[in-house]
Amino acid sequence: MQDWYELILVSGSWLVTDSEPMREVSVGQAISERTSKFKSELDAGQDAADRLAKALRDAGFTLPSLGGTYPVQGTPMVELGRARADVISRLAEWIEERA
Repeated sequence: MQDWYELILVSGSWLVTDSEPMREVSVGQAISERTSKFKSELDAGQDAADRLAKALRDAGFTLPSLGGTYPVQGTPMVELGRARADVISRLAEWIEERA
């Protein structure tokens, strides 16, 4: 399913434009499907953030503002947030030594 779709009213039935041919749905069903997809994308972003946070902790680093955030155009996103300059300098040095 694409990231967005349009509901159109044809002869008293709602059709959703995310499939070919268009399929009939209730407005509630369309909202439920989109909400479910959005939650899945949000969860994927948080899962990625959790994985990175664990890897950073294992290496001795903490980014306190790290977390999943709202998807952009259907793409799960991670907010790296703010961190102290000395922590980022140490992290950069750690990466440079291993790159």
